[in-house]
Amino acid sequence: MEQHNIFFGGLKPPTKPKLERVLELDVQGDSKNIEFKIESISKAMMANIPDELLDLLEIAAYVYCADQRCSRGTDILKDYGSQWRRVMSFQIPVRKPDVWNGEELKKVLQDTLAFLSDETYQFDFVAATSPLAEKQGYFDFSDSLIDADEIALFSGGLDSFAGAVEGIVGNNRKMTLVGHHSADKVKAVQKNLVNALAEKGHDKKVNYISIAVRNKGSRAIEYTQRTRSFLFASLATCIMHMMGKTRQLRCRT
Repeated sequence: MEQHNIFFGGLKPPTKPKLERVLELDVQGDSKNIEFKIESISKAMMANIPDELLDLLEIAAYVYCADQRCSRGTDILKDYGSQWRRVMSFQIPVRKPDVWNGEELKKVLQDTLAFLSDETYQFDFVAATSPLAEKQGYFDFSDSLIDADEIALFSGGLDSFAGAVEGIVGNNRKMTLVGHHSADKVKAVQKNLVNALAEKGHDKKVNYISIAVRNKGSRAIEYTQRTRSFLFASLATCIMHMMGKTRQLRCRT
């Protein structure tokens, strides 16, 4: 298996020993090559995102974008596919390094991504010196969002839309639909479906929040997107906790 060494948030690879297959990714500054519209969540919720959840969202965005930037090699499977699998080694600055470097949490993170991707993930977390999101004040608008019964992942595909219709129309539930888009046309599809629900008289039962996460200035090398579900679940988990929900999460995308 080939190892890919990815450095995030302004971290630089060491000059010695020389590392092969090195990638540098960042969501801000002069070296920004990932678009991550994290403010879509804080503005919708009218609140700052807790540090632990900010770390989770950035980790998920980095994993998702790096997955598409690192090649699996050719389509020819040699040695039972051993060359198709990658070792993904991440160096990530976070706000809570002691939390993320905890042995149990790191193992859960690595095992989850290994299960989704059938690959090996390694993480080294260091203290962030210039975090992405800065704290700011928000006015309290009581009617900003409805008090939803459920939070659901919403890609704009048939499965997720069917789940939304089942919950909102069939079961008369209020739902927060959490979308992710890597292209504007994907967000347009999501918005058209949400608008269609509103036109049928269900506008008082729907919150819609969509977050842009995508690579900038480069085309995808790897298209399988096996870690996309981790990004989706992380976005929805953040919103779920900020809305005070604990178990009302639908996972159809």
